[in-house]
Amino acid sequence: MSATEITATGHPADSRVTGAEYVEAMNRDPLDREYRRAFQRLALTLAPARGRLFDFGCGPGLDAKCYAHAGLTVSGFDVDPAMREYFMRHCETEIAAGLVQLLPGTYGDFLGADPRETPPLDLVTANFAPLNLVTDLPPLFARCAGLLKSDGRLLASVLNPYFEGLWKSRKWWLRAPRLAVEGRYTTQLHGIVPVTRWLPGRLARQAASHFTLASIYTPDTAAPGELPVRVRLANSRDWRRIAATQFLFLVFAPRRDA
Repeated sequence: MSATEITATGHPADSRVTGAEYVEAMNRDPLDREYRRAFQRLALTLAPARGRLFDFGCGPGLDAKCYAHAGLTVSGFDVDPAMREYFMRHCETEIAAGLVQLLPGTYGDFLGADPRETPPLDLVTANFAPLNLVTDLPPLFARCAGLLKSDGRLLASVLNPYFEGLWKSRKWWLRAPRLAVEGRYTTQLHGIVPVTRWLPGRLARQAASHFTLASIYTPDTAAPGELPVRVRLANSRDWRRIAATQFLFLVFAPRRDA
């Protein structure tokens, strides 16, 4: 499992593109920059002023720094050593001020931590598709639910299985029947990194013991600076917008009966 990030090209920040190299690559790509800004803008509408936020798969700390500057108290976790090293340098001032914290340990340590050790949070974020890199999602959803207040939210950026750019690939068409039947399919990037694309409904079922899928948003990269737009898969008028984006932003609400 890796909790690092995926760029708009669909490639994870593995050991070959991570830390400073990853940040440099992201900064070169205006589309990646706009996806990040769109996610950040949506996150800041979901978190209350002076709220508490947890950033899963926090990568190099670009989002954490943004949230701290907006007045939030931020904790983050990532398993990639180069990302963690960059995070500590990039957020040095905010860490010193007590606004940002990077959790230590392995992914197993993160899943097994006592939720009582962390004050209840307003928002958990997962930007650039770390959920697509997790092979067993229910334990992660359980851990995120344990971090949140009863009215908190989980905001996740996930790879869009409906993205029109995939239609050019013969491999996508070969996997389309599995996607339709099973609600997901997994590929190996670089021969070592499993990446799973999920239908939103199938992903919601992975979370169902702890969350309901409250809403879906698409970033409008054609209108930089605008908030992401809420869409409905059942609305045919929304499909032009849905097919145009490489990421979907999913908002999960804790189940009241969990």
